[in-house]
Amino acid sequence: MLACNLGCDSLYENGYITVSADGTILLSKDLEQYLALYGHARQRLMGRKAKQWNVDREPYFAWHRPQVYRG
Repeated sequence: MLACNLGCDSLYENGYITVSADGTILLSKDLEQYLALYGHARQRLMGRKAKQWNVDREPYFAWHRPQVYRG
């Protein structure tokens, strides 16, 4: 869902980022172990709204948060 130059799709699929119920991108604390990637993701993604999020897609994102996200 989250395809971007940073490799957001991979970060999302591996649980390092997720999308909150209001569409905001969240970073997992587990991403902090990769300092350069964490810094880049923090600067470019954290707190931004996911373009792919909408009310119709929220059930998928809601499933992802407890099942995949490393929250």
